Amino acid sequence: MRHSKSPAASAAVLRWTEKTTSLAALACLLAGAAVPAPARADEPIRIGMVLAKQGAVAIHSEYLMQGANMALEEDGGKVLGRPVQLIWLDEPSPQAAQQNMQKLIDEDKVVAIVGGGTSANALALSALANRAKIPFIAPNAAADELTGKACNRYTFRAHLPVKPQVRAMSQQLLTLGKRWYFLTASYAFGQGVSEQFQKQLLASGGTVAGADAAPLNTPDYTSYILKIRQAKPDVVVSGLAGSDVSTFLKQWNEMGMKGQIPIAQIGSADSDIWGVGPNAVAGYYSKDWYFNNPANVAEDKTFAAAYQKKYKHPAPDRAWTGWFVMRSLLQSIDQAKSVEPAAIVKALEAWRDPNRPMPAYYRAWDHQMLVPILVAKVKSKIPDNYDFLDVVKTLPDNAAGLDALYGDKADVGCQMGAL
Repeated sequence: MRHSKSPAASAAVLRWTEKTTSLAALACLLAGAAVPAPARADEPIRIGMVLAKQGAVAIHSEYLMQGANMALEEDGGKVLGRPVQLIWLDEPSPQAAQQNMQKLIDEDKVVAIVGGGTSANALALSALANRAKIPFIAPNAAADELTGKACNRYTFRAHLPVKPQVRAMSQQLLTLGKRWYFLTASYAFGQGVSEQFQKQLLASGGTVAGADAAPLNTPDYTSYILKIRQAKPDVVVSGLAGSDVSTFLKQWNEMGMKGQIPIAQIGSADSDIWGVGPNAVAGYYSKDWYFNNPANVAEDKTFAAAYQKKYKHPAPDRAWTGWFVMRSLLQSIDQAKSVEPAAIVKALEAWRDPNRPMPAYYRAWDHQMLVPILVAKVKSKIPDNYDFLDVVKTLPDNAAGLDALYGDKADVGCQMGAL
């Protein structure tokens, strides 16, 4: 026969429960983590997406979201047996991006954030991620300091930084001549492009023919193009961003400059190049992925085919990035068997994609994703409105060269703190 507890025994159990719960909560607070609440099997795991819905990189966000959703669909929309919900908020400015990220943390209780369409926004989001102790992955920001001097244990980056792109591209450009003109965006990314390319150029005995910085969303590049025409450089190094690349190249073509001076651009998305159109597009580009690269591995080809079937056009690189980043995050949550922030961070640090000649991974000491860098050139004959490029070089030749390409600790400057 079951006996009911006495009032004294019940009170003792209640006091013990309250004490252990308080101790667990205190431990979480001391670790900088949110106090966990019991999760129902049908309660969604929420992931925040802070990506531009307007401006020069809005199209990047659209493709990143498409890829992220495809990765989620591949996993049946679940992780740890629970449904996953992606919540997308805008990033109109660094301050607004931080405000929206805080909203996702406080109100939506997200377990991780993916975002930062520009370097300025990504740096702001990274700083908040470190304060809030929540995993953050930047899929579209190239400024070196994100995984360099501004690095932190909660921030990961899946996009190519400026320095390794410059190293990869400079080898090609120096064969074209040593008088370069620089036209870059007037914020962190563009400043980094100009600084790093000039270092490579001057170290090789070259000269700077001119340098200009243009604001984001510049509608008219005529004055810049006239200065370039007068300077007659061997190469124009462009560090513009988003749709500004399309605007510049269209006007470059309209002013009769296409084919007159080689142009090189780092960090450009496929959508930026597609926006130029086959008649005006020109130049060399550094990339982390291209849909028609013969060297693509089987899983990338499967993704590209699925994207083509779903959206009726080839997969842009930003869609691949969104897919790749979300796969890494979902697989890390699954591996951690937890949505606790520190557990996710540790799992991301251990994550590998082994199905590649050079396994892709987030480097442990700076959280930079290491993948080979492609140098591509616009085709002499463009067959359609999408397949504009030929991959002419892949760097490095083997996995052992990845660290050197992306830089060592002294070069990168990351001093990452503990969890």
